[in-house]
Amino acid sequence: MFYISRERETDNACFVLDGRIIVRRNGEDNEIIKTSEVRLLGKHNLENVCAAVMAARLAGVSTEAIREVLKSFTGLEHRLEFVGEAAGVRYYNDSLATIPEAAIEAIEALEIRWRH
Repeated sequence: MFYISRERETDNACFVLDGRIIVRRNGEDNEIIKTSEVRLLGKHNLENVCAAVMAARLAGVSTEAIREVLKSFTGLEHRLEFVGEAAGVRYYNDSLATIPEAAIEAIEALEIRWRH
C-alpha cells in the first residue's frame, strides 16, 4: 500500500515536507521538486501532485520527467485558471468550483498567493 499526504511523512508514500515533494520508499527519500516550483495554486493541489507523483513513480517514470511536467503544468481550464491582469489586479476563472468545498479551497489558495 502507498500513501499520499500534504501534512505528514510516512514510509511508502509521497508527501510534502519542508517545502519539498518527497517520495519515500523502503526508508529511502527521493526529492521530486520544491513546492515553490509547482505551478498549481493551493494546498489541495499539493495532494493532487502527490497522488500523480506516486502513480508516476510506481509506473517507472523518472524523477526528471516528473519534475519537468510539474514545472510546466498550469492546471485545467476553468479551475483556478489565470486569465489576465489589469491595473494590478489578477483575474482567475474557477467556474468549475460549483460546490462550497471547491470554492473554499480556491479562496484559500488565492489568499496564500496574496500573502507572498
